[in-house]
Amino acid sequence: MSARPLFRLKEPRLPRPDGNSGSESYIYYAIDLPSYADDSGATFNFDVTLKYDGESRITVSLSTVDPAGWDSYITYSGKQVSSIDIGPQQFGSPDSKSLTVYLLPETGKTPDPGTISWP
Repeated sequence: MSARPLFRLKEPRLPRPDGNSGSESYIYYAIDLPSYADDSGATFNFDVTLKYDGESRITVSLSTVDPAGWDSYITYSGKQVSSIDIGPQQFGSPDSKSLTVYLLPETGKTPDPGTISWP
């Protein structure tokens, strides 16, 4: 599971735990599965770890872009969410939150079998 920078935030800060320095903080995400296969019409779910290495607490808005014919939602601690508070880092380690993303066919539709790319 590799973390990818999601976006940068400008704020004064100490050197990053990975040895890089600068005034930018990062929000990272890591997905537990690089690809996923299941039966047509099944609900897909996968875990996403969101990490933030900034010095202050922030609220992150969460959303998805659905492929045609599909719906999705995000949960944290079993509850559907559209934003989440995260940070600050503690003892040089990023704060992290475990999210679950669900992707399901639109109500009343069964997608054709095949490959679907989703961001």
